[in-house]
Amino acid sequence: MKRVNNCNGFVAINTGDTVAFINDQVLYPGVPGTIIGDSLSIGGNAYEIYLGNINIRFTGAGVNPEVTINQKFYTLPNNETII
Repeated sequence: MKRVNNCNGFVAINTGDTVAFINDQVLYPGVPGTIIGDSLSIGGNAYEIYLGNINIRFTGAGVNPEVTINQKFYTLPNNETII
């Protein structure tokens, strides 16, 4: 998945019924129809920029592989970028 400019961090939530891996960290699915699965949060301090990739892969026998990714990023005056 493409990382946004000025990305400071992200949250990944397994919202499907299949085991997901985010940057090789396993996120197990929740109980279908009742709760969401595991989540992972990567974040930094002021002006720290996440330069890594957000790699997503799925494994298992589920029929609805799905991960929600929320990226946190800085908005600077005059649309400047940090990187």
